Amino acid sequence: MESVVQGSIIELSHEPGRGAPLAALKLETGETWYTVVPEGVYEGQQIKIGGSAPIDIGNVLPIGKIPEGTLICNIELSPSDGGKLARASGAYATIVGHTPEGTIIRLPSGKTHYINDLCRATRRNCRSRQS
Repeated sequence: MESVVQGSIIELSHEPGRGAPLAALKLETGETWYTVVPEGVYEGQQIKIGGSAPIDIGNVLPIGKIPEGTLICNIELSPSDGGKLARASGAYATIVGHTPEGTIIRLPSGKTHYINDLCRATRRNCRSRQS
C-alpha cells in the first residue's frame, strides 16, 4: 500500500496576482506546505496527499488513481514539478480516460492532453446545477 501524508489547512490566504486562494498546510511530518486549493476547502480541513488518499475535495493524488469524469486542478506536467495546469481561480480539467501511454485530460481550453500517471493533481469540487 502506498503511503499517505496527512495535513491540516492552517490558513487560507489571498496572494496578489493569483485568483485562486493559497493554503498553508501543516503536514504530519512537521513541514508546512503551500498549495493552490479549489473552492470548497476550509481552514481546519484535513487534506491527504498520496496514492492511497480518498478521492475527496482538496486531496492530492496521482492522476492515474483518479477515476474518469473527475474534475481536477493544479495538475503536474511531469512528476513532482509542483503543478502547472488549471491553477487559476475556477479553472479545472477533466479526466477523460486512462491508457497505457498515460491519462488523457481535457483542459479548460477544450484541448486534450496525455499526462504521466504519476503526475499529481488536486480533486476539485463539482458544482451542482439546480433548475
